[in-house]
Order: sequence, then structure tokens, then C-alpha cells
Amino acid sequence: MYSIELKNLSKSFDGQENILSDISLNILSEEFFVLVGPSGCGKSTLLRMIAGLEQVEQGSIYLQGEDVSQFSPQQRKISMVFQNYALFPHMTVRENILFGLDNKSVSSNQLDERLKTAVEMTNLDNYLDRKPKQLSGGQRQRVALARAIASRRAICLMDEPLSNLDAELREKMRTQIKNLQRELKMTIVYVTHDQTEAMTMGDRIAVLNKGIIQQVGKPLELYNNPQNTFVAGFIGTPRMNLLNLTKINNQIMSDGKTIVVDLDNKQLESLEKHRKMTVGVRPEHFEIASKEDSNLSAEIINIEQLGDETILIFNVEGQQLLAKLDGQHLLNVGDQINLKIKQNELHFFDGLTDKRIVVGGNEVNED
Repeated sequence: MYSIELKNLSKSFDGQENILSDISLNILSEEFFVLVGPSGCGKSTLLRMIAGLEQVEQGSIYLQGEDVSQFSPQQRKISMVFQNYALFPHMTVRENILFGLDNKSVSSNQLDERLKTAVEMTNLDNYLDRKPKQLSGGQRQRVALARAIASRRAICLMDEPLSNLDAELREKMRTQIKNLQRELKMTIVYVTHDQTEAMTMGDRIAVLNKGIIQQVGKPLELYNNPQNTFVAGFIGTPRMNLLNLTKINNQIMSDGKTIVVDLDNKQLESLEKHRKMTVGVRPEHFEIASKEDSNLSAEIINIEQLGDETILIFNVEGQQLLAKLDGQHLLNVGDQINLKIKQNELHFFDGLTDKRIVVGGNEVNED
């Protein structure tokens, strides 16, 4: 078992405001676990605490059931890939990748096989005899990643390992890292600010904001059932539209009544005690409609033609909203459009607490 358990971890610097507040997580053996959040949310600090690079002030860290809170990084026996690369400048790429393996019970043939696999995955075939100063930032990052791949440690920590790679290589590496993790049955904790990476790679995801865990779940659980407005607005590309609406009788509407949506019986029952609320609408849950069937009319202020889909950007009562339509639509900036909102796809959040209001039959979980 190569599980990781974090119990009530908190962290501050110089006694100031907490960078992390009461973090508790159970990361399962052989799980690809992603920490995601905006810059400054504490995700990299948390990873450095697991690695032993930041001191544990409050709480405990358990690796494979053993309390390692006061262990050095070397004692924790994990591999790491961090943004600052941590390469040895006097060593070649080959030597950096294989560093530490010579002292282990790894045969010459195994060393060659591990080097070959790591180099092929990271496209470093032509750089093995170069030193770090002869490499670009992206190439140095790939060397650090190759070293973690070659080490075959059961637990691996990765902090933005693909951030300096071009789009094509980044996409390739996402698939290869995930495949390698499955093949070697590794436990990986992966930090990223890119929610697309989080959604495509993670078995489970923890969303952090301001040092606090907002939600933990499988990718589609976060997408379909965000537990507050932060998660709703952070997970998903394009972002979810969040509207401040008021319930009047059996409808919800904007202050200027530009947006008016009828509610069904289940929604009315669940929202009985709520009047002011935040309503979330995913961009893909708009559709073009006739004026009679529409929930709103607006002027297009920008269009993104992506070939397989069309993104419309428009303003409603001073708020910028996005709609994502399948396929190609011959529309122009300045056109007036009528849009219908898919009523059964609405997300409701309390206007004061920003927490999700559960509507009967509206919860969709990932199996």
C-alpha cells in the first residue's frame, strides 16, 4: 500500500495569515490525485510539505501508514518533479536522469531500460550528453520529469511538470504520464493551476482556494455537482456563467427582467425558502431559440469560431456571459440573438453562503 494521509495540516509564514488551513485528505494507493486551484491558493506549499521541503507546524503526514511529519525528504523515499527543476549543473542529462540509481540494486540492463523509457517519453534522445546550462527551461523540466520516471518510486509528487512545454508535447505527456502511472501502479500527487489537466488526468481532484479545500471528488462530480460558487466558476472551460437572480412566484429573473426562467415543481420545492440566489448556467446549456421560446435576448459583443464549436460572448445587464454552441454558426458581432436556457441543467447556490442548493433529481454523479 502506498497511500498518503494528511491530518489537519495548517501552515503560515512568519506567524502571518495561514497559507493552509486544517487540510485533511486521504490519497489512496495507486491513485492519480490532483491538487488544483488559482495562483497563491497553497497547493504547491502543500506538496512541498508532503515532500518534506516545508516544515510541518500543525497536523500530521502519513505515508504508507507511517507518521513522516518530521522525516527528511530522503527518508520519505518519494520522487519529486518541481518547477525549479533541481538538476545538478555539473552532470549530463543522462547522469541527472539516472542519479541515485547506481547505488541501488538496479542491474545495468534495468538502468538501460529505464533510461530508454524515460528518454523516449520526454523526447530527450538528442540531449543525453548535454548539461543543464545548454538546455531551455522546457528541456530542463523534461529532464526532471525523466528522472522521476526512471526512479520508479511508488509515490511521486509533481508540481506543474508540464508548464513549460509546448501545447503538442504537453498533450502527449499528459497521456504518457497517466499510462505510466497505471502501468507501474504509482501513487501520484499532481499540482496544477490548469483545470483541463486536472480533469483529464486525475482519478480524484481537490480544489483549493485561499488555503482551504473547497471540494474533493472525481472529475465529473466536480463538474456536475459543484458544492459552491468558487468550484462552479473554476471547473469547466469556458467557465460557468453565475447569475444573481431573484425568485418571484414560479420564476427566477434578473433585476431588469432581461432573464426570466420558469421553474419546475422540484425546483420550486427545493427553493421554497430562498429568494435571492446565484444561478449557474454552463455555456453549453444555452441554445438559440425563437423570441417566444427564449429566456433572454442580447447583443453579441464577440465571437470565437473554433470550427467544431462557436463561443458567443454577450452582455446582460452589465454582466458578460458566454454561450457555447455546437458546430459553426454564421453570426456577427452586433447581432441580436435569442437564447433559451436548458432549465433542467441549472445550478442553484445560496445568495449569502455561496453553497450549493440541492434540487431533487438534479444531482448527477460519476460512477
